[in-house]
Amino acid sequence: MNYFDFLEIPVSYNLNELQLLRIYLQKQSQSHPDVGVATSNQDDSALLNAAYKTLMDPLKRAEHFLQVKNVNVEETLPEVMMQAFELQENYSALTSLEDKKIFQKKLKNQMEAMLESLRETEENLQEFCKIFSRLRFIGSFLEKVCDDVHDRN
Repeated sequence: MNYFDFLEIPVSYNLNELQLLRIYLQKQSQSHPDVGVATSNQDDSALLNAAYKTLMDPLKRAEHFLQVKNVNVEETLPEVMMQAFELQENYSALTSLEDKKIFQKKLKNQMEAMLESLRETEENLQEFCKIFSRLRFIGSFLEKVCDDVHDRN
């Protein structure tokens, strides 16, 4: 399902989140049972919620954007695999909790910068895909780092 088409918005990673919220609320009110629209049902409401949640999340939106553009998002690029290996090695070398917290903060900052660079590279799908692939790994790695840091507290 193409959520951009479903919400009747242009296929773009760079979308106006406030406009997306307005469209979501408008469609949600139109499909509300009290309005009495015969065509509305629970499936439409579930689809609307899924579309909104996906497009509001920058990483999920990037993945959906690439899928709509027929780009294989499951393929991990070799340079990303190498960077991922280095990241894991660097983290495993850390011994103190404070160093791990600093590492975690750096990863979060790096993700924020990469999300911003997605906005700048939307027209270059190859570069967009490379950034997305790295972002996806860092996001999942960051979850593990956060779990590790919290388990040690």
